[in-house]
Formats: sequence, C-alpha cells, structure tokens
Amino acid sequence: MVRAERTRRGGFTLPEVAVALGLVSIVLVATGMVFTAISASATESDRRLLAQMECDRAILALLDDLQTTSTIETDGEGAPYFEIRDDPPGRSNAILFRRVEGFRADPANDVVESIYGEPIRYAVDPDRNLIRTQGDERRVIANRVSALTFTLSTTGTVGFTISTFAGDGNDRVLVENTLSITPRNGLER
Repeated sequence: MVRAERTRRGGFTLPEVAVALGLVSIVLVATGMVFTAISASATESDRRLLAQMECDRAILALLDDLQTTSTIETDGEGAPYFEIRDDPPGRSNAILFRRVEGFRADPANDVVESIYGEPIRYAVDPDRNLIRTQGDERRVIANRVSALTFTLSTTGTVGFTISTFAGDGNDRVLVENTLSITPRNGLER
C-alpha cells in the first residue's frame, strides 16, 4: 500500500482566523471606548475652561472699575457714588457707581480732590451677557452669565458672586466665584 503524501500549503485554518478576528475585535472595541472616554473628558474640560474664562473676564472688569469708586461718600447733590440696584426687583444684581477718573490739586489749601466720571452700570441683559454701560457706550463684558449678585458691607467693601456656564442641558458646566473688594475709600478709614 502506498500512502499519498500531503503537502501543507501556507496559510491559516478557519479556526485560527476566527480566533484572530475575535482578538482584534476586542482590542478595537476597547480602544474605541478609551477614545470615547478621553473625548468626553476633553469636551467637559473645554466647557469648564470656557465658563471660567467668562467668569474671569467679568471679575477683572469689575475689580478694575470698582477699585477707585467711593462706596461711602455722596456727591455735592447727595447722590451716592455707589449703589446696588435690583433689576428685576429683589435680586441685587446690578450696580450703578462713579469711579475716580482724575484729580484736582488745590495747593493753597493743601488738598487733592477726586474727579468722578460719568455713572457706570453693570447688569445682566436678557441674553445673559454682563453689560457695562457708561454714557452712550455699551460693552459686553462677559457672556453666558447665569447669576450675578452684589453686597455692600457697612465698612464699604463690595462683595459679588458671579456664575457663568457653558454647554446645554445635561452637558452644562457651571462656574461660580465670589470675591470682594475694598475700594480706596475703605482704605482711608
């Protein structure tokens, strides 16, 4: 009896290919899940950074303007240089103030008098923008402002809390900061 020799051709058997495809599928699915998680985390970080930048823009503008106002003095007609407004009523979410924009020296009496500029108003509009208005100039200071409140202590320190957001619905990220500033008049006490 003569036996026929079988020659094996190069390649893989069907079970070997099936196992290899299964392993490759598992690796691809795991890689996809990792990239999805990284992408979601990066998107939330982007929203948080955007909300924080808007909050920082508002804080910088408010601190710059408020540092030279007087929260305890009034002008020659008795109007205060600083007041908190309710817009709408009961919210303490707008301020109207005048800041020092120059000085006048009176050497004969050894006095330096502060010169106050036109009133400045900060308030949030219906589109959730923080608006700074002075005279005819109206500027958007920050976008996506969800809340803004002001307080005034008996010593003249102005406190404010501002909340900004980015994203919508379940993807919304909220950033809130509370600060206070003692304008120059508080330092004179």
